[in-house]
Amino acid sequence: MTMTCPECETEYDITGKTDWNCPVCHPKKVKKWRAENKEKVDRYVRKSHFKECYGITIEEYDQMLLKQGGVCAICKQPPGKRRLAVDHCHTTQNIRSLLCTTCNVGLGSFKDDPKLLEAAIEYLKKGGS
Repeated sequence: MTMTCPECETEYDITGKTDWNCPVCHPKKVKKWRAENKEKVDRYVRKSHFKECYGITIEEYDQMLLKQGGVCAICKQPPGKRRLAVDHCHTTQNIRSLLCTTCNVGLGSFKDDPKLLEAAIEYLKKGGS
């Protein structure tokens, strides 16, 4: 079974489909709507990301951010272009705090291993800088 789009007159197959949107017009409309509603889209993406990845709401994230004074839990700097990351233990999935990208990537590079981090500290102390 086929349909013809009343706007662009593209004919397309709808056999077995539940979505009868025009494959030519619909993506353009969605792109336009997203551009005109960037704040709504960003909030929706954040909301679903926090819930799916960490099991928290935007409000819980905002509470953590407020409790930390709006800064990274390690370097105490405010976020740059990106929001603070939700740092969590990859073994237990327990949320620890919010970190800037640099600190979050740093911990990940050391595989969240305190012994490696202590070794790095000792290395830096010996560096003679």
